Amino acid sequence: MAHSKLSTRIHEVRREDIIAAAIVVINRLGYAAASVDKIAKEAGTTKGTVLYHFGSRKEVNKALIESLYQIGQKYIRTKIENLRSCRELLSVYLAENLRFIVDNREHISAVHKVLNDLPLREYGEQPAKWLIDLFKKGQKERVFCAFDPVVMAVAVRSFIDAASFYFESNENLANVDHVIQEVQQLFDRAVRNK
Repeated sequence: MAHSKLSTRIHEVRREDIIAAAIVVINRLGYAAASVDKIAKEAGTTKGTVLYHFGSRKEVNKALIESLYQIGQKYIRTKIENLRSCRELLSVYLAENLRFIVDNREHISAVHKVLNDLPLREYGEQPAKWLIDLFKKGQKERVFCAFDPVVMAVAVRSFIDAASFYFESNENLANVDHVIQEVQQLFDRAVRNK
């Protein structure tokens, strides 16, 4: 049993190494030039090993995208799991999504390049659904004013998604905390019950 767990962990670590190498290669050379051979070389392994773990370049790309969504969801969940106030949940959700983007620029940049080739789809939990539920709860508790929860959820997610491109193209962004504070105030004014 212990051997099986060790083998599984080694497999997971090797996959993570290959994904990390793919991020470096895609950002350095561009998506079109990021071959399995180049990813393998960056990972310090062989093309055969990459194909053993993923089967194809397309599967490496899918794993790269999925891993970003999984890492992001886990990160955000840990930041909001003990919060109860709807206003605080929204504020922290916005702040931590933006901090995650800044802290994971390389991974996000690689995902942007891959998504130009692969159709976009949601991975894991749908963030808009969580926001819709939060807005409905806040309205029921009379913390939030009257608005269409679906439209507001799309607005929040659209801002976060657009911010990932903004932060990617503004690497020397001087004051991320200022941007976060402005966004928190903007959406708080839009949703709070006056």
